[in-house]
Amino acid sequence: MLRTNGIIASSGIIVGKALIFRHDLMQVQHELCKSEAERRRQLFAFEEACKVVAKELDSLIALAATKEETDILFTHKLMVEDPEFASSVKEQILKEGKCAPYAVEYVMDGQVTLLSNIDSALFKERISDIQNVSDSILRELLKQKRNVVPNYKTPVIIVADYLTPAEIVGMEKTNLLGFVLVSGGKTSHVAVLAHSLNIPCLVGLSDLFNIVNNGDLIILDAIKGEIVVNPEPEVLSEAKKQISFLKAQQESYNEDSLLPAITTDGVRVELKVNISGAENLDKLFNTGAEGVGLFRTEFLLMNSQFPTEAEETDVYTEIVEKSTLYGPLTIRTWDVGGDKVVDALAIKEENPILGWRAIRFCLANKELFVPQLRSILRASAFGKVQIMFPMISGVEELEESLALLEEVKQELRRKMIPFDEQIPVGIMIEVPSAALCSDALAKKVDFFSVGTNDLIQYTLAVDRGNEKIAYLYNPLHPGVLQLLKLVADNAHKNNIKVGMCGEMASVELFTPLLIGLGFDELSMNSQSISKVRHVVRSISYSESKDLADKLLAMTKSVEIETYLKEWTNGRIGNN
Repeated sequence: MLRTNGIIASSGIIVGKALIFRHDLMQVQHELCKSEAERRRQLFAFEEACKVVAKELDSLIALAATKEETDILFTHKLMVEDPEFASSVKEQILKEGKCAPYAVEYVMDGQVTLLSNIDSALFKERISDIQNVSDSILRELLKQKRNVVPNYKTPVIIVADYLTPAEIVGMEKTNLLGFVLVSGGKTSHVAVLAHSLNIPCLVGLSDLFNIVNNGDLIILDAIKGEIVVNPEPEVLSEAKKQISFLKAQQESYNEDSLLPAITTDGVRVELKVNISGAENLDKLFNTGAEGVGLFRTEFLLMNSQFPTEAEETDVYTEIVEKSTLYGPLTIRTWDVGGDKVVDALAIKEENPILGWRAIRFCLANKELFVPQLRSILRASAFGKVQIMFPMISGVEELEESLALLEEVKQELRRKMIPFDEQIPVGIMIEVPSAALCSDALAKKVDFFSVGTNDLIQYTLAVDRGNEKIAYLYNPLHPGVLQLLKLVADNAHKNNIKVGMCGEMASVELFTPLLIGLGFDELSMNSQSISKVRHVVRSISYSESKDLADKLLAMTKSVEIETYLKEWTNGRIGNN
């Protein structure tokens, strides 16, 4: 029996046999063309290879079972068909005389080098996209056989050096139990896809192939963050008991999906879902979500350009007509820049996270912002819609945004175009300055929604994707808790609701604390709603408030985390 630890990319626990899958190395010869005619032939070969890869991606998109799969593959197709990429390769072939494989490798390596200078997990994933696309084109050019996951007709755990999105989409899912990988990260595409498939995944196991052989029995424990190879009978028995318990627990949670999230002493907490598109809305709301707490409109920019106003209006209207049956649709205006790269904007900054992004970008580009505001307002005539401005840092930005919104409303009134005259307007609290000014901001809006991902990294001066300082990114830092309390208190002081749509809202360990701090609404991914609802219905508001007061008095993150875990296990445990 052997054990080794990894990074949890998608939680869960499963037992199954290992299926080893390793990629062949690809060698690109740095050859130059010997004639003009050869350059033309190489350019034609490159163009044909791109067509073949794009067609293959179209076929995979048609097979995609989830929106996450579709989005990632569509991004890869756009990269294959990117005119700038094609132009760069063409230049290397025709002007520099490089053969097509050499030219593709050269251009892709240049892009990777550029992004490698940005120490962020999100940009590392973009590097992974580039490498996946490059690999597909090069294999087609070199007529090298593609790596294919071996066929399997019995349940297996895929043990691999890495997996591409295309490989995952093409897998047979019925007998797929989980992934264990040498490379990858918490924010990788593999993590996203494993989560969407609801299977456990561990990454970052550098010694994997030294301890696992094909057919070995494995306990994949993506709760503890370890695998156990060829476990002893008693260890295997204990793992199977835990699997049975977790299955029964999830079934119990699912049965409660129609019950409201109300504490034992009668305080209601609204649980909403975060979405990025119109697909599978009915499935998302089957979890008992009471509306959409965050609609990320950036998915409309997947083709690297802004949609027309008519296209925007149609999308927003389609979604609101479906979602309004369950609750309001909170539409976040463009949150581009930073880690959300839109090629057509050509925003290149040394420090994009602290740069020209979100509301700052929108107010400087009203020709893009105004059509979105018009589209949202027009969609509000068909159901319950809320507007939410991201990255507001102070009163001046908010007043300018509200003034622009009023101008758009006046325009629609003149043209007699219907919209909700009472449409609620809120802001995301993501910047420490906004939290500190939240009393003044609350007087001008209808609601707050805290984006904890950015608020935490800005408060602690920690890039959450920087592996060197990732240990400092802590939602339970005393400074973060003080800001959350301040925001909640100022919201209630001004009689507006305060919600949270960041990652912290989806972690059930934090639920009692957030209730105690005074949060009225928690918005999260659909998979987390049942667990968070269970916690809400298992505790009282009064004891949660006492807990929050106790934690706010502590001065060390480790003390806060230890106390919170003990408190939660003592009251909720495995119930």
